[in-house]
Amino acid sequence: MNIICTRTSSFLDNVKPCDEAKQVPFIRIDRRNYKTPKEIPWGDDAQTWYTIGFNHRIENGGLARDFRETKWAISINSLDELQAFCLKHGPLVLETGSDSLVPYLSVEIYDNYRE
Repeated sequence: MNIICTRTSSFLDNVKPCDEAKQVPFIRIDRRNYKTPKEIPWGDDAQTWYTIGFNHRIENGGLARDFRETKWAISINSLDELQAFCLKHGPLVLETGSDSLVPYLSVEIYDNYRE
């Protein structure tokens, strides 16, 4: 199973978080709680909404659009593999994400303070 992987000490997406990580394609959904682009408070031209991203739509009463990105991911197929990864890299933060077409699991190598 591919798990999105980040590192607390690196907020740059282009920095590989660990040796095991590989880049994978990812579609991120940008969701807004506005019914039309004219309601978004960025002032300029509401048409800007439609020039960035793709698959613009109304979803659950709000605006949504997709972005093609790449993310770093690791392959973990069992709890034993997850434990070995944790022993190698230290504390981990596990989260589920819903800003994509399908929910996913992400792991953050917690190597720096962030709160």
